[in-house]
Amino acid sequence: MRKEVTFVSFAFLIILVTSVFVSAGPISSLGTESETYNIEMVFLDHDSVTLQVNDEARSIDPIQTTAPYSTRKISDLEFIIKDIRYQDFVGGKQESTIWTGITINLTNEQPTETITIDGTSYDVEMTFIDVDEVQLTVNGENSGKIDFQQFNSPYYLYPYAGTKKIQGLDIVLKDILYQGFVGGEQKAIMFFGKDINFSLEDCAGQGEWYDFTDSSTPNQCCVGLVDVHSTDSLSVADECYWIGTASGYPGGVCSDCGNGICEDIESVCGCAEDCVGEEKSSFNTVQQFCDENYEQYCGDLPEGMELELCNLCGSSPDTCVDECSISGEKICVGDNSYKTCGDHDSDDCLEYDNGVLCSFEESCSEGECIAKSTPEPSKECDQIGIRQSGKYCSTEYKLVSQKANTISCENNFECKNNICSEGNCASKVVPPTPNNKIFWIIGIILGVILIIVLAVIFLRPKQY
Repeated sequence: MRKEVTFVSFAFLIILVTSVFVSAGPISSLGTESETYNIEMVFLDHDSVTLQVNDEARSIDPIQTTAPYSTRKISDLEFIIKDIRYQDFVGGKQESTIWTGITINLTNEQPTETITIDGTSYDVEMTFIDVDEVQLTVNGENSGKIDFQQFNSPYYLYPYAGTKKIQGLDIVLKDILYQGFVGGEQKAIMFFGKDINFSLEDCAGQGEWYDFTDSSTPNQCCVGLVDVHSTDSLSVADECYWIGTASGYPGGVCSDCGNGICEDIESVCGCAEDCVGEEKSSFNTVQQFCDENYEQYCGDLPEGMELELCNLCGSSPDTCVDECSISGEKICVGDNSYKTCGDHDSDDCLEYDNGVLCSFEESCSEGECIAKSTPEPSKECDQIGIRQSGKYCSTEYKLVSQKANTISCENNFECKNNICSEGNCASKVVPPTPNNKIFWIIGIILGVILIIVLAVIFLRPKQY
């Protein structure tokens, strides 16, 4: 059976680049006659690349892959990092080469496929498969052996994947399923694709400053980062207020605002979505601001200027202000503590207390400490006993290397020869050792009977 999979035809498309900070060549737009994929690199680090394909953005890095030869699928395309060049000094190069393509399965029952890439059809046939290697023909050209030791990329994320380049295609052996018994399945999972080269221009990275008036520093944040520096505002009780100045600072500091983590360089005014509720305000309570810094910011305002900040303290900064509205109300502070609203300092105003820490086994949810949920253990395989690439799926759903002869075992699938005999792996079934205990018992009984009979015969009185 032959199935045709149409992937991309580069000849139909004009190269498109949507970000002024990212350049890609020779290819940055992929597609078929009916659909176009605009690919943009939005983030690059020493060992991670984030790509945006049309409207979907995903990260490709070693932590997020289940095997060193896994791919990342984005908008029906699959991507493998081939190489990364990351120089983190000013003016350094940030470049990455990404394999872009599709994955097909070749089996002993369906060893042939036809794929169309770059306007050219390729007839692919699997001519040989074993536990650790595959051989193919592509349009009649023999690939030779492709195994898990032939990796032609210098990039270390995929050190065990086997690769070949045939007729301009990069072919990656992702995995093998080999069941050597009668009726067993033999399957090779193969990736076919081409290179895309990306480069990121000089820009300020995470935690770095930029200044567009200083030619020795970057003049913008890298793609995916934003300026979180704030010079003309301060925060009180998780609210940001203008302080009446306009500094016009010609730069800022860049950070990944919106990732759910309030970094040290971030603040409520610079990145409210990450820092609200994390006690990162300039003044954690209204009362603190009114007691300590009211005069500095509000004591000598220009005539006619009114600031919302200064209205927090009422007509007199000595008058206390409620910092919360409902006495007894509890709110979480981070993931492991909560604080309670009440009059904790006898000034007739409501404020939050210093907070209560949850125990190590608990986390805070809706103002209460609750027991942490225990995550289910991760599975490396789904079916106990299934064997592939010299490993078997254990009762703990872990992939374990099969055992050599004489090693103790409980099941046939644990052994390389698939034979567990008498509690040990073996090359053939060992017949059970006969149990001689019953024969000893019978022999003893017969011996006792014989002795009794002889005693009766010899001890019986003689008759004359």
